[in-house]
Amino acid sequence: MIVAAAVCPSPPLLIPELTGAQQVATELRRACHASVAELTAAAPEVIALVGAAERSRTWNGAATFDLARYAPGMSSGAAPGMSLRAAPLLGSGAAPGMSLRAAPLLGSGAAPRLSAGAGQGPDPGPAGLPPALGVGNWLLDQAGCQVIRVLQSVAQDEAPARCADIGARLAASRGRVALLVMADGSARRGLKAPGYLDGRSTGFDAEVERAVRTGRLEALLSADPALARELMATGRPAWQVLAGALRGRKVSSEVRYRDDPFGVAYLVASLRVLREPCGAEGEPREPGMAEQSYGGRSVLIFGAAGALGAGVAAAFAAAGASVTGVHKTQPAGERRLERISYKSADVLVDEAVGELFDSAPAPWAVINTVGSFVPRRPFAELDPAELIGQLEVNLVTAALITKHALRVMQPAGEGRIVHTASRAGVVTKGAGFAYSVSKLGVLHLVSMAADDVRGTGVTVNCVVPSIIDTPVNRAAMPSANHDSWPKVPDIARTYLFLAAPESGLVNGAAIPV
Repeated sequence: MIVAAAVCPSPPLLIPELTGAQQVATELRRACHASVAELTAAAPEVIALVGAAERSRTWNGAATFDLARYAPGMSSGAAPGMSLRAAPLLGSGAAPGMSLRAAPLLGSGAAPRLSAGAGQGPDPGPAGLPPALGVGNWLLDQAGCQVIRVLQSVAQDEAPARCADIGARLAASRGRVALLVMADGSARRGLKAPGYLDGRSTGFDAEVERAVRTGRLEALLSADPALARELMATGRPAWQVLAGALRGRKVSSEVRYRDDPFGVAYLVASLRVLREPCGAEGEPREPGMAEQSYGGRSVLIFGAAGALGAGVAAAFAAAGASVTGVHKTQPAGERRLERISYKSADVLVDEAVGELFDSAPAPWAVINTVGSFVPRRPFAELDPAELIGQLEVNLVTAALITKHALRVMQPAGEGRIVHTASRAGVVTKGAGFAYSVSKLGVLHLVSMAADDVRGTGVTVNCVVPSIIDTPVNRAAMPSANHDSWPKVPDIARTYLFLAAPESGLVNGAAIPV
């Protein structure tokens, strides 16, 4: 039974010994380590490592990954101090040197024969591992993986149905099996790409990412082998093994990295296999805005003592998050919410914001509801102090929060930042200049920060309210139609959606409410 899966690319440059002192692909390597760490945390009894090669076969413990193929100056064989054997670490009770043919948790007492055609079963010879399996094995070593591994290569020309069959046989194995899929996307995504530029690569890779991100893995079986070959997308058969292994299962997916730094599409994702049944026609049902689960995730909410901030904090706490509310002064006893801890910080002071983020591990999400409003006045009566004050409270605070949130989130390789803008920032009539321009700055900040974090696992978005139904606004506009104003609990669901692990595709968005 498959209990978890991960998707990683397999460029040998992930192995630092091949790049020396030069820092190469650090973000990609970090994302791969995080994905494999989550895979091993699922407590599997066996890890099945799948990657493309010249032919379909399983590999025994005598095979090694020869780094000298990629670094001629390095002695042949595994790098010093590195364990790159096919099954370097066997689970408790396994005899040293045990062949994977005898892995007791796979099948009903018989060794799995997973591949099609010639070369079925574990090859007894000590042939060198193909790159996909060698790099995947290295990632497992780095994670300290100490369970039995089954290494399965899949032929580049293997038909989609046969790939799916290999996956289905893995899924039918006894015990808890985790699946690590090593797969590269197209290698024709730029003028300097290995295969030069092919305009079809963008659409091809986008379809693969969409299938993985949404958990609709069945779509991977539609990838055309001929097109994949032309685009040099070597991961096609491994992706289709993944689709076969998880066919009919409900999957929650988190994309940790997607980019093409060397003209090759690299995708890193963690897939959590859920116990709930699939929706209609076997399709996994995507969670709605109000269905996000934050169990075990920490959320830092700035402005948590205000009307909007308190409502958002309550919503995250109800969703299972560990919530810390931040305000310049901590709220009085009657305004403190249950299940929420509070800290005080002056968000206009750079050092204070930095100290706040340094006082605890990096949060999963940072929600900023800090803000201030001043009414419209004619330009002839512009108050410079009022303008500066609005820029400071609405924009400078957002910038400092973003600065320090990214400082701790980016090394972690994941996180969500959600700011609060205003529709007044996109209109020129009805709103006061000072307030409007400060909120326009927040929109611009979100757009630029989103560009900065693209492909890192961190996203930056914002909610764009109109007039919110709060006691202060009702008192200021007693004759208005209060029933038409958006309510805080409804607005809070948008923050929940943008901060959810499942919303990794959404980056740089400004959602009006």
